[in-house]
Amino acid sequence: MAAGDLDTAAQFADSIAWFLNYFGRWSERDKMMEQVSKMQDAGGKRQGSDIGDQDSAVRVPQSEFLMLSNQGERLLQLGRATEAERLFRALLARLGVEPSYKQAATFERLGRALLIQGKPTAAIEAHQDAVSTLGKLEQSDEIQRAIGSAQIELATALENAGRYNEAQTEYTTALRSVRRVDDKRNAGVVLAQLGTLALRQNNLDEARRRYLEALTIFRANNEPQSEAALWHQLGRAAQEARDWAEAERCYKESLALDERLNDAAGAAQTCNQLAIVAMGAGRPDEAEQWNLRAIELKEQVGNPQQLASSVNNLANLYLAQNRLDEAEQYVRRAIAIDETPAIPVLSLVTHLGTFPAP
Repeated sequence: MAAGDLDTAAQFADSIAWFLNYFGRWSERDKMMEQVSKMQDAGGKRQGSDIGDQDSAVRVPQSEFLMLSNQGERLLQLGRATEAERLFRALLARLGVEPSYKQAATFERLGRALLIQGKPTAAIEAHQDAVSTLGKLEQSDEIQRAIGSAQIELATALENAGRYNEAQTEYTTALRSVRRVDDKRNAGVVLAQLGTLALRQNNLDEARRRYLEALTIFRANNEPQSEAALWHQLGRAAQEARDWAEAERCYKESLALDERLNDAAGAAQTCNQLAIVAMGAGRPDEAEQWNLRAIELKEQVGNPQQLASSVNNLANLYLAQNRLDEAEQYVRRAIAIDETPAIPVLSLVTHLGTFPAP
């Protein structure tokens, strides 16, 4: 940055941002990217460098591509998936039709934006385009790793579309791909997604086994955000089995990590599950406290749809206890919140995996 070399600065910042994302250090990432963005606005020196791409650096300089990609990723993290979709579609139009890593990475991010909006069929097409584009490039280890990551996202879109057999096949293919290049992290992502697929199909023992395998990998990598997501999913598996003590233990492990990371959205979802577990275990007073805590956290996050859900849960709890005045108060509040536009919640694979830098 001091030398005014914008392309190199943006490339280096992108690598650091990728690292900070996995460790939940988002405020540091945003501060750094803001500095690079200001440098870009001021007109730093562009060298037109490209990392293994076959497309023209003149069409979209590397520094601009990295900055736009990071901007779109942050929009996804904030739940602003519609804006992210527009950004990625505009970027694809500028990249042209020549197959390139940039094009594949942007297809991947577009697919993620579509999936978050609840459009799995369109997301599947975008992810298939990403896999197809990567297959047309020179097959280095880096491109092979990218193919494995793209296959994971394609499988996740298939799963969300209810195409479980196809998802299982694609996950298995992805696991072979990432293990072939010794990509332990993405192997953890695949195992986590296989756990979620097993959970959807009520195969609870298989779900738990896969989640524990993935947890071992992410713990070894010291990735607390991913650990928190996996503890939450282990809680879900135990909850489905009506093992209230184990579910509570897992959720509290997740909550401790969320609080350490200042992840209010993750903590709110876990508090919501702890309330359900407390009710299942016959402890309504604890359930009330967990619901109140979930509401408090969701107010901080500013997600109306999720906030309304917790408010309504508390109203149902009061109704079950014949506390009618309080129940009415919270029902009315839930109705008022429901009039506010909804913001989608990020999926597990969004937390665990992003398209790797080449």
